[in-house]
Amino acid sequence: MDRPYPKPLASLCLHTSAVSSISANASGRNLLTGGWDTFVGVWSTDIPEADEVDEVAYPTFDADRKKRRKVSKRDPNGPTAAEKAMLDLAITSNGRMIATANGDRTISLFQVGNPAPPTQLPHTSPVTAISANPNSPHHVVSGCMDGTVRIWDLRSTTGAVESFVAVGDQQKAEQ
Repeated sequence: MDRPYPKPLASLCLHTSAVSSISANASGRNLLTGGWDTFVGVWSTDIPEADEVDEVAYPTFDADRKKRRKVSKRDPNGPTAAEKAMLDLAITSNGRMIATANGDRTISLFQVGNPAPPTQLPHTSPVTAISANPNSPHHVVSGCMDGTVRIWDLRSTTGAVESFVAVGDQQKAEQ
């Protein structure tokens, strides 16, 4: 007997290339998506009553699919990560800041609802992972391709609070 597979409730239509990260805010009312097209999508988790996407623009191959969501409009001045692929993203516990891990050796910090350009935090190689501290809206941890892990205090973007570098089977803290 075949097991029934879960059916999608909605499809999120926005990105023009691979989606590399999905994250939810603390309340679960919004999702963030990010990908290689450098765009950050902010989505409501409410299921729409009807399709919000033009069938010609986003054709579907699933006759049983439910409603499709999209960002209210794609703002050309809206959040974009960097010139290279965005590899991961996180939202702070208070929902006020989005941090993206970028392939161009930076972390981009966006203030939610503020169209100002993001603050950039440097890394030594492509940033492959980022995580927000669930207990503090001011701290994120990032990891990059060369094995460096950094702890950041977002109230001061002059440098990381601490850096750890993988050295063989050991780890050492950089001062």
